[in-house]
Amino acid sequence: MKITEYRTKKGERRFKAVAYIGTDALTGEQIQSKITGKTKKEVNDKIDVKKAEFKKNGFSVQKKSTVTTFKELCELWYEVQKKGLKTNTQMSFESMLNQHIIPALGKYRVERINSLMIQNAVNSWYEKAQSGKIRKDYKNIYRKVRKIFAYAISLQLIEKNPCENIFLPNLKQEKKKELDYYTKEQLSTFLSYFEEKELDYEDFTFKMIFHLTAYSGMRIGEVLALARNGDVNFFNNTISVTKTTNAKNEVEETPKKKKSNRIVYLDANTMKMLKEYIHYQKLKKLKIGAKQSDFLFTELVTSERIKYSKCFYQSQKIAKIKKLHFIGLHGFRHSYASLMLNAGVPYKEIQEQLGHEDITMTMNTYSHLAKSSRMDSVVILQNYLSE
Repeated sequence: MKITEYRTKKGERRFKAVAYIGTDALTGEQIQSKITGKTKKEVNDKIDVKKAEFKKNGFSVQKKSTVTTFKELCELWYEVQKKGLKTNTQMSFESMLNQHIIPALGKYRVERINSLMIQNAVNSWYEKAQSGKIRKDYKNIYRKVRKIFAYAISLQLIEKNPCENIFLPNLKQEKKKELDYYTKEQLSTFLSYFEEKELDYEDFTFKMIFHLTAYSGMRIGEVLALARNGDVNFFNNTISVTKTTNAKNEVEETPKKKKSNRIVYLDANTMKMLKEYIHYQKLKKLKIGAKQSDFLFTELVTSERIKYSKCFYQSQKIAKIKKLHFIGLHGFRHSYASLMLNAGVPYKEIQEQLGHEDITMTMNTYSHLAKSSRMDSVVILQNYLSE
């Protein structure tokens, strides 16, 4: 490197040099910098500073991330992660970050967080999960933290992931909670609520929603996203499931899983009831001059889609009136699976109707509900052995 002398416009003596700083680790380019100073020593000192800054920045002139705290890192990571996620999944991520991860580690500088701090956070989540204060899958919180630190490594903020070699205590095994569902008799009792009164528009709408959910096995979000035109086929007695609603009551064009896109077969009586409901709905809206909506289940006056929360309240109210235990809205789906099993329908058919990814999921979830079928099997074996 050559340092040369020159004069400014004011005639002052100065020195300059074009110095090689290093090779950029990201681009592979050779980095040079023009340095000036009042003396040769000042030029050399400035070159040393430039090289030190270049090394500190990860041997690159590319702008280094300004992330300081773990909270800032979480926010940066989430901005990348949330792209392409469904609304419900986004809300789940946000809840995990804001309720568990950031409160535990958010205030600390990223490079100062060590394995002991991670272990203490994990122990705290374990204790809360064990006492029922948070969900039992506390290990999922840890897995997210590990991914966030892996992202920090990719940004060259840290060199080693502090989540390595962390001990994850196993929760005490609890009795598996049984699924909430109605038996054949209980479902009949629930739906009889609508047979004992003169139905107005709202009554007829909820009668149809609960009946359709119980007789199809569709998720409530799938039912509330149905369109009158395109989804309902009265010729084949089928419904096409291609959409669902999320926690914000928005329609998402892709259902929960790939297998959720499916054709659901309905009995003739349910389809007849559905046709009568659509005709009734059309006449009611024409009578008051309300807008006709393409969605199947809507409010009478505003034509807005019926909300999940309103269905939840209605089912809770009816269960109380009919002196039944409350099974939630997903319980109608469980009821459908139970009734199908006890009616002798093969698991494969139930899997297709429910939209499960594979038959193992269906069997693992619902096999214990086939109580009467198992009793029939015992009788069949006894009769065979007695011959």
